[in-house]
This record gives sequence, structure tokens and C-alpha cells, in this order.
Amino acid sequence: VLSLVVPFVWVWPTSKDLFPIVMTGCFCGLANLTMIAAYRGGAASRIAPFNYVQLPFAGLMGILVMNSFPTPLALLGMSLIGLSGVINAWLESRTRA
Repeated sequence: VLSLVVPFVWVWPTSKDLFPIVMTGCFCGLANLTMIAAYRGGAASRIAPFNYVQLPFAGLMGILVMNSFPTPLALLGMSLIGLSGVINAWLESRTRA
């Protein structure tokens, strides 16, 4: 639905914006390739919990780059998501033992 308003609010990136946009694309592509290699080489149930490392880094990047601190509700949500990943990994390790 929001894509319907894009033609009316779109602003073309400037040449100053080009380097961060290209570097973001390169790093995201590299991250995807490493995740593909990890899933190819190991069991998904053992690799998936490492995705939760993105939560603190996303919060840190929001603070450092965007000068935007997460709200208490966002922190609660991130904590619940992270805790569920830890519990899931712990339960998986118990069932394998």
C-alpha cells in the first residue's frame, strides 16, 4: 500500500549517498553468502540461533549511525526475541544429549 505514494515523495539519492548505498549492498550480499555457506555446511537447528546476534548489532547501529535509541517497548521486544532464541537453542541441545 505504501508503494502507491512513492512516486509522490521519492527523492533521488545524491552522489554523496552513493557510497553508503553501494557499501550497504556489498556487505549485505557478503552476509547472505556467508549464511548460505553456513547452512550448507551445518544443521539449520545449530546455525539459526546465531541470527539473534543481529539484534544487539541492529540496536547499536541505530544508536551510532542514526542517533536513535530504541524505545522501552522495542527493547522489551528485542529481549523477548533473544530470550526465545536462547531457550530454543538450550532445548535443542538437551534433546540431542
